This record gives sequence, structure tokens and C-alpha cells, in this order.
Amino acid sequence: MSAKHFNILVAVDGSDSAEVAFSKAVDIAIQDDASLLIAHVIDTRNFSTFELYDLATERAEHFGQRLLKEYKEKAALAGLRNVKTTIEYGSPKVKISKTIAPQHNIDLIVCGATGMNRVERLLMGSVSEHITRHAPCDVLVVRGAKVPIKEGIKLNIGDKILKHRLESNLTIEELAVKVRIGSGLMQQIEEGQSHPDVQTLLKISTALDIPASEFLEKETIEALKNVETKK
Repeated sequence: MSAKHFNILVAVDGSDSAEVAFSKAVDIAIQDDASLLIAHVIDTRNFSTFELYDLATERAEHFGQRLLKEYKEKAALAGLRNVKTTIEYGSPKVKISKTIAPQHNIDLIVCGATGMNRVERLLMGSVSEHITRHAPCDVLVVRGAKVPIKEGIKLNIGDKILKHRLESNLTIEELAVKVRIGSGLMQQIEEGQSHPDVQTLLKISTALDIPASEFLEKETIEALKNVETKK
């Protein structure tokens, strides 16, 4: 892709795939002296009908705003002068290709090889596939290794729990029941006001059906395995 681009779009959601795409988008924007638009799409279809819509939206917005703030700061540190952010609501693959790109005169969309919504990806195809087919501009699908932790944007534990809970279509109350803790404590954990112990994190990872490594260091997981083996 040798053509010079002027307005580049990259969407982020806290995943490794989005992190790799963001790094590539920054490199291209620096090379082409282009503007960079960093977008986050809140998929409101994931919100449970049992949870108050406004409350779920507020928490998702908090997560998105924090994510965009950190990515914008990182882009600025890399040397980019023209960096903007935007939050949209709806289906990520539709909003990116049919709303955000046309509205901001985007001429290049950079996205990761995997989709943003794991359920949507399984049922209807990846976000990147849809964008490639429907975007009105060039699309670069980035495939690559995970960006080293020191270079990546690190979400705190509460943000990670919120992200995966919304993807799993669970309310705070439903997750709290699965983990067997109070819903008030679960809310404090998501908001970063309380730090859960290791056993609680393991229960949360089981309830959300995600690897414990999302929350715990590899060394901690190995230590727990050794304790169980000794028993």
C-alpha cells in the first residue's frame, strides 16, 4: 500500500488485535503525515434486557473514554500532532464502515484480523471482513504478534471485567450470583474501588468463560497450580 493517506481511522476495544492495529495506524500516520482518528464503538446490543439501559451505557462510556484517552496520549507521545477520538453506539462493523469513515472523510481504515465482538464473530463473520467488503476507502487488515506489554495500553482489572461481562450479556447481579459475592462488591471491583483476591478472580474468569491469564500473571497461576497439586 504505497499511496499516501491523509485521514486514517483505527478502532480500539482493549483487545490485543486492536492494539496491533493501533500501532500500525500510528506508524502509517507518521509516515504519511496524516491525521489519526481513534474510534471506540459501544455495542449496545450486548446489554442485557434485565439491566437498566442508561446504567449499562454509562459504565460502557466510562470504559471507552478511558481507553480513548490512553490511546490518544500514546499517539501524541509517538509524535502525532493531529489526533482525534470518537465514541459511537451500535454494531462495530457497521458503524466503522458506514458511519464513522464517511463522516470523517477517512481514506484508510486500519483494523485487526479478528473481530471486536466474539459472539458476532462466530455468528456473522469478523468485523474486519465486513469492513473490507463495505468500507468506502482503503482497508488494511493487520496480522501480527501481540504488542509487548510495556508498549501496550494496559486495562485495569475492573475495566477487563466490565468489558467481558458486557460481551457475555450479563448484568452485575447475574455475575455476582455466579461468583457468589454481593452485587455491591462486584460493582466496586468494576469501578476500581475494590481489588478482588486471587480466588475471586479465578471465579470471575470461570463465570465469564475467559482464561485466568486475563487477570493474573502467569507466575501466580503456576503457583496456584502447585498448591492444588500438593493437596
